Amino acid sequence: DVSATDAVQMPKGTTAQRPTPAEGMLRYSTTDNGFEGYVSGAWGAIGGAGGGGASEIITGGGSGDGTTTSFPLGGTPSGGTKPFVDVFIDGVYQNQNTWGLSGNNITITPAPPAGTTIQTKTTTGVNSGAAVTSVNGMTGSVVLSAPTLVTNNISAVNGGLYVFATATIYTLTLPTAPSAGDSIKISNGIGGAANIIASGSKKIMNAAGPMTINTPTAAFEMIFSGDANGWIIIGNI
Repeated sequence: DVSATDAVQMPKGTTAQRPTPAEGMLRYSTTDNGFEGYVSGAWGAIGGAGGGGASEIITGGGSGDGTTTSFPLGGTPSGGTKPFVDVFIDGVYQNQNTWGLSGNNITITPAPPAGTTIQTKTTTGVNSGAAVTSVNGMTGSVVLSAPTLVTNNISAVNGGLYVFATATIYTLTLPTAPSAGDSIKISNGIGGAANIIASGSKKIMNAAGPMTINTPTAAFEMIFSGDANGWIIIGNI
């Protein structure tokens, strides 16, 4: 019997122990320390003790050693899906198609090199923000800033983000007629190749000729300052 001062204990278990789902199911998650329910085809957190109903951003990750491919998130992403996880290697954002998600862990293949830092930011609980349905009139899957994976010798354009994605050496040629303030962002990826930045018709750091990226996982922004000094490296991205 349940009286006015009594309580009901809900079924409980880890995320991995969830039953075959059916609409309207309710249980307590010992993984997230909060109540969850199955609604509209997905498990989601609901209000209750332990903060299970509130969004929380949790930092996880680890250090690369050239062998390890699995890294802990520190919590279960909202809905158990990738959109609630951000992954960075040495501060460089990693596209969702470059890593896998399994429960409270991500998998990065090939394994990040030794000495790299892997950081994750995971939003758990209920998505408390208002859902965005369009961006500047665009609906559906909207990509705001898609990086270009450098898999051959190409020329850069102002505002571009370029990621060297393999261990093969390629050349990225800077714009030949840039304007002051033009910006190019570059990541050497995790391949470790000594890729080449060709200066086009302008200098790089007040020096003529190409620049070689000797540091694996290097990531930086180049701003065109004018003809006198040419392209200036302003720091990590």
